Amino acid sequence: MSTKPQKITFTKTLDKEGPFELLEFLKANIDLSAGQIKEALIQGSCWVKKGNSKTALRVRRAKSVFRAGDRVEFNFDEELFARQKAGLAIEPELLKDAKSWSAWLKPAGCLAQGTKFGDALSMMRFAEKSLEREVFLTGRLDRETVGLMVLAHDKKMSRILSDAWSTPGKVTKTYEAMVKGIVEDDEGVIDLPLEGKKAITHYKVLKRANHWTIVELNIKTGRTHQIRKHLTSLGHPVIGDSRYGEGNKNKDGLKLVATSLSFKLENQVIDLKVPDDVRLIRV
Repeated sequence: MSTKPQKITFTKTLDKEGPFELLEFLKANIDLSAGQIKEALIQGSCWVKKGNSKTALRVRRAKSVFRAGDRVEFNFDEELFARQKAGLAIEPELLKDAKSWSAWLKPAGCLAQGTKFGDALSMMRFAEKSLEREVFLTGRLDRETVGLMVLAHDKKMSRILSDAWSTPGKVTKTYEAMVKGIVEDDEGVIDLPLEGKKAITHYKVLKRANHWTIVELNIKTGRTHQIRKHLTSLGHPVIGDSRYGEGNKNKDGLKLVATSLSFKLENQVIDLKVPDDVRLIRV
């Protein structure tokens, strides 16, 4: 008989005077070994909100000290714990380092950012460790989507890039997708609201084969799963998309790549592209 993977969410506000070391406190309250707790802390599973602070921050050090009034939240998912300990199958590739921001090739299986259960498989944590710099998220890609991601490394650049990414027309985002079936029109526009908001996707056929089509896509808005939902609404779900569409399974995963980004920064146009061998349409 198989055992259900262990999952723990523990939250407690300390009502006794301290100081207390985090590891000793967690050992006394959670049914995990000291080694498991230490590894989970490194993976980013613990959050502490100090005193009257409104924000909880990840805490990774086992010897971190906290006191009465501090709130501790510890999260443990046995399956995720094992995957995070094993690490990423393919590591992100640094494409450009501009000091205040960086551009990366995100592989499939890598999250843009972590969850409350950990961030060891995330783009943000990988960049933070690799560059030894503070990291701020600019735009997101789905976990199984391959392609370009831009990260900021100081608060000023974070505000600049976040403004650009959230303002329609300031950033040109291009994708390639291999979709189920033959797309008949050479190009078109999908104008279908998502999340109750306007969502527009332009597409152009790059190649047709017996049972699939490769399309280039430009999105004018950035709704959750916009491309995947829009292509499914067209009757051509992305190959390998397990959430949307039917009969489009693929052992090699989701066939969706964020191929290029273009945006203006300090009166300079920044054009970023993935390596040619990452594209779905070989050039």
